[in-house]
Amino acid sequence: MASLYAEAFARCCPERTAGLVMIDGSLVMVPWRVLPTRARTMVRATLIEHATFPTLNADLRALRRRRPIPSVPRVVVGAVHGIRPWRRYWAWKQSRYAQMLDASLLLVVGHHFLVLDRPDEVAAAIDAIRPGPGDGGQ
Repeated sequence: MASLYAEAFARCCPERTAGLVMIDGSLVMVPWRVLPTRARTMVRATLIEHATFPTLNADLRALRRRRPIPSVPRVVVGAVHGIRPWRRYWAWKQSRYAQMLDASLLLVVGHHFLVLDRPDEVAAAIDAIRPGPGDGGQ
C-alpha cells in the first residue's frame, strides 16, 4: 500500500518530490484479493490492509484525474517469484504500472518485501534516480 501514499504525495507535493521509486507497488485494474494464510500476523495485517485499500485506491484514482505526476525521475521496481504464470502476470502488471506512471521498470527476483530480500537492488534503483550535485542539490 505504500505505493498509493508515495504516488499521492508526489502528485500533491511535486515541489517536495525529487524522485519516485515504487517498490512492488499496487496498480488495481480489476479488484482481486488474495488472503495469505501462513501466519496470524500476516493474516491480521492483510485484513487491515484489504479493509482500507478500496478507499485509498478510490481516493488515488480521483487524485490522478486532478493532479499530474510531477516531472521527476520515476522507476517501478517489481518483485517476481513463484510459478511461471504468476511471474508473467505480476511482471505484466508491474509493466502496466510503470507505463501509467511513465516510469522505467526494473524487475527483480524476490518476494514482495524486496527491501529485505534484495536490499542492494533496491538501493541501486534509488541511487539511479537520485539527483546528483549538478542538479541543484535537491
